[in-house]
Amino acid sequence: MAITVKVTGSEMGVKTMKKTTVKKGKRAVSTPKSVVGTKKIVKKTISNGLERAVLAMCRKIDGALEAMTASILASDAKMAASKAETDAKIAAANASIADSDKKIAASKEKTDAEIAAANASIAASEARMAASKEKMDAEIAAANASIAASDKKIAETLAKLSKLDTVVDGVKTDLVGLSESSGRGVESMAFDYFWNRKTFAGVSFDEVEHGVNRKKKFPDGSDVQGEYDIVMYNGSAIALIEAKNRVRIDDITKLIDVQMPRFKQFFPQYKDFKFYLGLCGMSFEKDVEAEALKRGIATIKPGGDTFVINESTVKEW
Repeated sequence: MAITVKVTGSEMGVKTMKKTTVKKGKRAVSTPKSVVGTKKIVKKTISNGLERAVLAMCRKIDGALEAMTASILASDAKMAASKAETDAKIAAANASIADSDKKIAASKEKTDAEIAAANASIAASEARMAASKEKMDAEIAAANASIAASDKKIAETLAKLSKLDTVVDGVKTDLVGLSESSGRGVESMAFDYFWNRKTFAGVSFDEVEHGVNRKKKFPDGSDVQGEYDIVMYNGSAIALIEAKNRVRIDDITKLIDVQMPRFKQFFPQYKDFKFYLGLCGMSFEKDVEAEALKRGIATIKPGGDTFVINESTVKEW
């Protein structure tokens, strides 16, 4: 069985209702008017309830839609603001990147220029170094050649000097022999003079000896040797006179600090005697005679057939 209801008029209420025919099988059955009226009332009641329910539901849906719309609009606004902010940040980032790219490009250009300048400077330095090395090599070669030539000349000179040394050695030997001979001559002459005179520094002596030599080994194991040209003795005094071909400044120090102390060691029996010192020479180096006199040593020099003695400042040691 199928029931068809057709509502006309306003969507929210039933204004009219046409005759309703209910078909059953193949035979049409007409509904009585009382039944139709009752149905109309029922339908109207149902329609009013549905309308209220629908209206309430619509209101709820409208409220939900409005809230959803408001939320969507708010979200859209936030999204739009966020997008605007993001776009601004992207734009700023792009501007910063562009500025960085510009700076990098400028820096790269500057660096490339500096590298090019450095390479040019290095190339120039290498060129200068190569030129300097070439010049230095030439100078070294010239110096080596000069050294070789000098070595040859030196070898030739040394050969000549070797021959000259042989000649000089001979001359030196002759001169030493002559000096020693001359010294011995002065010593012999002075000995003869004082042997006959037997006085010195205003003191008379009993004995005069020539060429007194002594060597002694001391308790410390040292061997000491002494040689005295002229020695004069008496019972309380000793005179030591050294004779040289040419008297030097060192002879003064040697006589005072070496020969006299050693004489006392060699001959301890005379260590408490008075000592008088003299230097005899064919010649004296500059200022030596004055220094000897200043230090209390008599000076003795040949003068014709005799000797000239300066005892003016001689002292007792």
